[in-house]
Amino acid sequence: MSIQLRRAEEKDARQLMALLNLDINITGSEEALFTEVDVLDYLAREDYIVFVAEDVKAQQLSGLITGRIYREYASIEFFIVEEACRNQGIGTALFDCFEKHVKSCGIGFVETMTETENRLIQNILEKRGYRKGKTFVHWFSRC
Repeated sequence: MSIQLRRAEEKDARQLMALLNLDINITGSEEALFTEVDVLDYLAREDYIVFVAEDVKAQQLSGLITGRIYREYASIEFFIVEEACRNQGIGTALFDCFEKHVKSCGIGFVETMTETENRLIQNILEKRGYRKGKTFVHWFSRC
């Protein structure tokens, strides 16, 4: 499998939507799933960045990392690698790509939130040198 990392484009909207809707824990319920309009709005914003890992031969996205650039820091919002594509370095490559971009913007601080039960991502973050901060409860609603 030949993987290419790149910025997401509008043509990726349906595949991005599918990746974002893989885990019900991201949206909280089936009623709050991402729509193609949500994804296109996200891609249109200048302060949001979305990097994807694409299997070039299959023209299929296998992972993504999304975030937002603020004046003093960056925030990772979503990090997803399809289960069948895990443990192949795709997640590491996506993180490297995101962090390189953040550094090129002159930013040296990245934050993210995880579910308290999600030890997989917490282990990844710890291995990358991220430190655990205060605990928050995240609430949201689709309006």
